This record gives sequence, structure tokens and C-alpha cells, in this order.
Amino acid sequence: MISQIMSAVGGPDLSSLLNMVPTPGHVTLIPVRDTGPVPFPSGPIYTAMFNPDSWDEKHQYEYSCKQEPGTNQAVQRFKAILSDELNFNIIIDGTGASGVKKDVTLDILTLRATVGFNGDLHKTNVIYVIWGLFLFIGQVHTLDIKYKLFNPDGKPLRAEVSLGFTATTDPITRALTSNLKSADLTHRRLIRAGDRLDNLTNSIYSSPRFTLEIAKANGLTSFRKLPVGQEFIFPPLEK
Repeated sequence: MISQIMSAVGGPDLSSLLNMVPTPGHVTLIPVRDTGPVPFPSGPIYTAMFNPDSWDEKHQYEYSCKQEPGTNQAVQRFKAILSDELNFNIIIDGTGASGVKKDVTLDILTLRATVGFNGDLHKTNVIYVIWGLFLFIGQVHTLDIKYKLFNPDGKPLRAEVSLGFTATTDPITRALTSNLKSADLTHRRLIRAGDRLDNLTNSIYSSPRFTLEIAKANGLTSFRKLPVGQEFIFPPLEK
């Protein structure tokens, strides 16, 4: 299902990665070397012993605020979409109470090798977090471990792990998925036969009233006949 969804939106082919999920239905972390069309594994795959009770996604938007003198409210102008975040907790149990017994210390070492710093890449691994229909691609920003139970010689028997990831994509995917059509960004247009500056201005700023400003920005003394083949810039403008 995830592969079909990603294919539909032009995302990477996950078929080879999904075939590596050892226990379907459990949260699985797959470190990859690249987030391109065919991601390549770059470390040990980690499967959570128990699925989390909650799955917290954070979507953030950044604005610049400008307040005119004599007014009592600031005007917010959209600036950027910040990277999404994902946070969840997992439990590692070595008591055998659930019928499955894990070596907590070894499991923690595997988890750290999966999400942590990769000396070959000189950065933390990019992680594909897969659970059911959920797919998150990012790098770890939080790995908090709380050891909750020990045997008499101090060996941990249970741990609660808090994981936090920040979304990451390659530059090409990021540009394709950002849908950058806002008038708050600089746009470029190649002039074609029949183009009119007022129509182009209206299509970008939803108003033709900035036509004179655009003509000036592109060094035009007249905009009755546009130079075909020339690239025009449409910079951010105060509305």
C-alpha cells in the first residue's frame, strides 16, 4: 500500500525496502544512504518490540510579522514551511513477561547503530520510519533512554525510549513537493509570443496593479511589446 501511494505522488520506489521489513505491522526503522528513487540501506534495520501508544506528528509554518506605525496588529506574511517532526515512544522488555524476551542492552545498541551517527557518511542516517500506512523520512533529533528495571547485577531488564525525527528530503524532491507558487517568492518566466505583462503579473500576484513595478524590475521602458525569449523576474512585493 505504501509503495502504491508513493508511486502515485512521484515518491521513491520502496518495494525493495518494504521487502526488508522483518515483522510487518511493527514499527520498523530502515537507515538509508540516499532518499532518491531507489534508497539504499546504510545500516542495521531496527524493529520495535512493541508498537507505540501514540504517534505525534508536528507540522510547522513560519511567518514574518510587520506592524505598521499607529496600528494595533501585526500583519503576518508567510515565510516558509518548516520541517515536519515525528515523535513516539517504544518499550524494550527483557523480563519475558510478554512471552518474548529481549536483551535490552543489545537492542539499545542496535537502535543507536540504526538511527545514530554514521562514520562512513559523516552524518546521522536518514531513516525510513514505517508502520502500517505511516511513512516518515527523516533524521533523528532525540533519542532519550530511561532504564526502568534491573536485575541484581545491574543489567537492565526494561527500557523506555523516546524517539524524535525531523523530516528530510533531497533537494529535488523538496522542490517538487513544496508547490512554490506563492507571490512571496521570486518567480521567473520566459517571455513567449503573445505574452502581456499585465496578464503575467496578474497570474502571479492575483492583481495586475504591480505591472509598473515589474516593468521597472526588468529594465523596461515600455511594456507594450515584450522581448520574446527573454527571462523576466517577478520578485516578492509588499501588498
